Amino acid sequence: MYFSMKYLPVLLFLITSAFTETAVAPPCGDVIWAILPCDGFLNGGTSPNRRCCSGVGDLADQIKTKPDEETVCQCLQQVLPLIGYDHKRLPLIASECNVDIYFPNITHTTDCSK
Repeated sequence: MYFSMKYLPVLLFLITSAFTETAVAPPCGDVIWAILPCDGFLNGGTSPNRRCCSGVGDLADQIKTKPDEETVCQCLQQVLPLIGYDHKRLPLIASECNVDIYFPNITHTTDCSK
């Protein structure tokens, strides 16, 4: 299996967050695994691949409340800068994958509570 060193910070984050998750919302590790296949699209690819859309669909099924949305947003806010991405492309995933999920334009200044 090919492993890119650019994902090493994400892997370390997954390991440490696994021991600190207590919320009912999807654990950050699940959020990361759902969004990682979207890397190509988030960095300018023409369309998300099937694994990306499947992961985002699974994630959408786990988000039930506003606090769940906030938790997912906060996780993405911490992790996405580690892999690099075009923040303007994240909100496009829902329509590209035909999934009922809302991703705001997440940057380090995004207020995930809104």
